[in-house]
Amino acid sequence: MESIIFTVVILALLGGLIYLVFVHPKGGRDAYFYIVAFITLAILFWAVTDLVRVVWEMKWGVSGYSSGYTYPYRGDQGLRRISMRLSTFLVTFPIWAFHWFKASLKPAEKIDWLSRKTYALVVLVLTAFLVLGCGTGLVYRGMNALLGVEAANDNVMAFLVPYSLAGLGVWAMHYMAWREANGKIEAGITGKE
Repeated sequence: MESIIFTVVILALLGGLIYLVFVHPKGGRDAYFYIVAFITLAILFWAVTDLVRVVWEMKWGVSGYSSGYTYPYRGDQGLRRISMRLSTFLVTFPIWAFHWFKASLKPAEKIDWLSRKTYALVVLVLTAFLVLGCGTGLVYRGMNALLGVEAANDNVMAFLVPYSLAGLGVWAMHYMAWREANGKIEAGITGKE
């Protein structure tokens, strides 16, 4: 998971730099806030969905295979994993909230709609890939269980269900943000004034 987060951070930074270089300078004044919001959203997404996964795996008493481990959870191991995800959430959430609301809580004519649209589009693309991958796996496992090809695997479901549902939720929220930003830009309100 750390390599995925690192890759997302690097891609976000590169995307932000390209955005700042090729877009009108005044149009990117809130780009910093959206870049940090994007990076922290990726980390929050992992913390929350993986917390659900770990709790479900502990509750169902399955091995931590989806995490790369093949032995059953010991009590302290599960609690340490929960602690890590909660700590990540508690540190990252205020950073995300500050940057998101700093860029968002303005009159509509002062919001940098180009930065918001770019941010929402990047999140839409990444969460679409996530939902396609995890959603396909979820439906595949469900179909196999219904057809009797294989029994439902609690371990795999503990991974696929929270990642699919959370990905779909994040996608839906950012689709609404993208539509709003796109509508403002088409109406000629860019926030560059």
